Amino acid sequence: MNSPFPYNNFIYRVNLSSPPTTAQFVRNARAETPQPGTVPCPAGTTSLILRLANPDPRIGIKNTNRVENEIASMVLVRQALSASKYSRIVPDVYTWASMSDGQGFSMQQAMPGPCLRERVLTTSPYRARQSFLGKWQISWLCYKALSAQMTLFAGAPSPTYTGFRRNIFNVKLREADDNPVMQGWREGGVRSRLDAFIDGGLAKALADLEQTKTLVHADFTTNNLLFDPSTLQVTALLDFDFSYVGTAADEFMGFSFGNICGGTLPGPYESAADQLALRQLMLSGFRETPPAGWESSETQRDLAEEWDRQLARAGAARPSTISLFEEIANIYWLQDKVSPFQLHNPMMRKRMTEEQQRKARKTTEDLMIKFLVM
Repeated sequence: MNSPFPYNNFIYRVNLSSPPTTAQFVRNARAETPQPGTVPCPAGTTSLILRLANPDPRIGIKNTNRVENEIASMVLVRQALSASKYSRIVPDVYTWASMSDGQGFSMQQAMPGPCLRERVLTTSPYRARQSFLGKWQISWLCYKALSAQMTLFAGAPSPTYTGFRRNIFNVKLREADDNPVMQGWREGGVRSRLDAFIDGGLAKALADLEQTKTLVHADFTTNNLLFDPSTLQVTALLDFDFSYVGTAADEFMGFSFGNICGGTLPGPYESAADQLALRQLMLSGFRETPPAGWESSETQRDLAEEWDRQLARAGAARPSTISLFEEIANIYWLQDKVSPFQLHNPMMRKRMTEEQQRKARKTTEDLMIKFLVM
């Protein structure tokens, strides 16, 4: 698949002409003993998955501890699911190497089944809802924090969630400072308002947060789920590249559930009335009555409500039950505006004229001011 943006990983399926006759650890020239988080490759294995980490992913990916972070996250999730019917959905790892040693990579178990996204895209909304959402059970499990730099953001871990989010704000501000369009948002007093919110308003907004740490997959989408077409059961959960320790709310932000209607909360100042209505429905657990005629073809309210219903059925956390979900979602929204992708990414800026860049900057600036003066 061609893409104007660099890939995070180069992924290959390797078919073995001579499968091993006995279970054995895969030798790694950089390690004398098997690395943590690995198991022997089983006898009779015919296929493997080789993930080569892109050493130059450009914007958005930090290579420090990147492979180690993914392997550790896979171990934790595998252990957490060990007593459930999903005990085999996380691939085994046979060997890996750190980015600090040169080319980072991992050799993993080839998992069965096609990608769930392809089935959902070729299935009617009603069939998709009945076939899949009713089958999914998602467990949100808490772990002790891992003390390592995140893949998505630079900076040291923080002992508190407020400190964690403040660190990310500071990363975003540095990006804005170095950006020729945003220029640190120093015009019009926006930067001083941002600094005041980060220094004081952030802690106030999160003062009542339950500080329960949760392992966040951070890319939990149908792209990273495989399934058995005959049973409609999930067979694999893939790609822990972005995983980190946060809160249950964090799994609903960023990339996770982004291709499921009702998976991510619309922003507080959406111009479309149907998006604002969907936001309120999600926050209320779909208990509120939406205004007449609010729904559009893009919102797919029936799928969004069914997604929420199946989360409740599985006993999983969802937007209406998570502590300070709306406040955390608003903080994510503001962080995205501090360094929005369309202005931060050089490839996106190249696609825009100078006038378009100025308009995008002004629109973003106005939205931030509207939020910060509330």
